[in-house]
Amino acid sequence: MLGHAIAPQPPSAQELARNLRSASRFPARDLIVRHWALLTTIALLIAATLGTVRVLLDHTNPITPIIGPVGAVFGGMFVYAAMILFVDRVVAPIPTTLDDVAASQVSVRRREIARGVAEHVALVIAIASAVVGVLAVWGIDVFDPRGPIGRSAGLFIAILLATTAYRAVKLWLDQEIALERWAATEEEGQGATAAAIGSTTRLGTLLGIVRGFLLASIFIVAIMIALDELGVNIGPLFAGAGLIGIAVSFGSQSLIKDMFSGMFYLIDDAFRTGEYIDIGLVKGTVEKISIRSFQLRHQNGPLNTVPFGEIKKLTNYSRDWVIVKLPIRVTYDTSVSHLNKVVKRISAELLEDEDVGPLFLQPLKSQGVYDMEDSAMVIRVKFMTRPNDQFLVRRAVYAKIRETFHAEGIKFAHRNVTVFVGSLDGQPVTPAQKAAAGAAIAPVVEDEAILQTAEEEDEGLPQP
Repeated sequence: MLGHAIAPQPPSAQELARNLRSASRFPARDLIVRHWALLTTIALLIAATLGTVRVLLDHTNPITPIIGPVGAVFGGMFVYAAMILFVDRVVAPIPTTLDDVAASQVSVRRREIARGVAEHVALVIAIASAVVGVLAVWGIDVFDPRGPIGRSAGLFIAILLATTAYRAVKLWLDQEIALERWAATEEEGQGATAAAIGSTTRLGTLLGIVRGFLLASIFIVAIMIALDELGVNIGPLFAGAGLIGIAVSFGSQSLIKDMFSGMFYLIDDAFRTGEYIDIGLVKGTVEKISIRSFQLRHQNGPLNTVPFGEIKKLTNYSRDWVIVKLPIRVTYDTSVSHLNKVVKRISAELLEDEDVGPLFLQPLKSQGVYDMEDSAMVIRVKFMTRPNDQFLVRRAVYAKIRETFHAEGIKFAHRNVTVFVGSLDGQPVTPAQKAAAGAAIAPVVEDEAILQTAEEEDEGLPQP
């Protein structure tokens, strides 16, 4: 029997085990399927060792105390198997046809939760049955309410209820979070909204925080109940916890402010994981949201951790749509009506482009003359895209405008500064006069550079 347990499984049994593991996502069943041979071997070795020792020591009835625990263990396994069969056939039947699976995704998810909870209960009851059987074989009266086992019945019930509640809440919230992330991925594949690209939904973000809070609460309550069942007076613990809570509340007002601010920001759906936001002090892509703070990854790489209470104003660049307005400097001899017709033709050609056309929410339009400068007439064009698509479209628009304007003879106006020098009376410009002209131009060039840098920082979005 020992050799058979240690021997490798035949191919058919291995294939059956793989099928069972792939069909089950429950740890208890997976553990038994993977390691049944090892568990059986350990049980047989313990039984053989203890039986040999009792025979050598000439104990009376040396076999029953050894074979009994082994039988109790296998009896517990039989109870577990019977309860699992009852769960799979009655409590949460496994769908056998494609029509049953496709009938209702909600019912399938509820069935998985029910199976997980029922299997957990079955495992705990099976282990308790095996322990009771072992103790009964060893001559311990497990049904005596005054004995140590009888007094521990309340503790066992508390552990069963706490672990069952923990398992149920964890299964439910894990499935909801996975479903929300799957929905966001589907929206990304369909190109529904740029806000869904690389981000979970608001519900998925909130559920991640709620899950941690609920599981911690279940754990604390279970500890309190277990201590009470063991005879520990937990009244002073509550009193001490109350005093500590009052002291902490006075010393952690900013922490409470951060937590409540974060909760309301998430309820208001101000931002989600994966979205690009600007809160004034810092800007970047939201990478992680916790109870009191969140992390922003700047487009240049730095990771900033920001408490919720520090947010005074928040700008979200990843919602719904983006309008991009591009100024174009042309010379004063340009015909505005002709330029508008050229822009309209460029817009039609871009819409027909296979790569850029689907990214437009509104086509490229000319807004006419926007400004009149010393050396140029500024024409402005605009278009609308989804967030993060504007960079690719902007590059295509600039390239198409340059190519078409060159073909149509429309000239771009270059920035220049006119310096008036005093009467030269036909004399050439001296080096000193050239230096004076350069000094006059320098402030203008510097102001233009500062303005351009400020515009780039204001835009500040991560570009592909």
